[in-house]
Amino acid sequence: MNKLAVINLAARTVAVREVRPDLRRRFLGGRGINTYLLFHAVDQRTDPLGPENVLILGAGLLTGLPWVGGTRCNFTAKSPETAFPLESVATQRTAVVPTANVDPEAGVQTAVTTPSTTSIASGVG
Repeated sequence: MNKLAVINLAARTVAVREVRPDLRRRFLGGRGINTYLLFHAVDQRTDPLGPENVLILGAGLLTGLPWVGGTRCNFTAKSPETAFPLESVATQRTAVVPTANVDPEAGVQTAVTTPSTTSIASGVG
């Protein structure tokens, strides 16, 4: 989470900014930084359904690390129902359950085969 993309749909522009190191330390992960960014992007007069409201998407603290575990994605905006910050979280978790090696029963070998997912690219030129 070193970079921040600011996408303005009305102006059709994208600006890439650095996230300050002190913000990354103070507000861990998408939830904290999203809340900080929302606090500074809207105020009490911002219409939650108006074009000045923002939708912030942030990655969770452990997203992108090189091990099996889980990822989190946070969406943050000013709620049209309460006019307070609203957050929606999507998570994906992977669990690995270790098991011991077990010999199959005598004369029984079970296997599951699936269709090949190999693809071949060919070019004409």
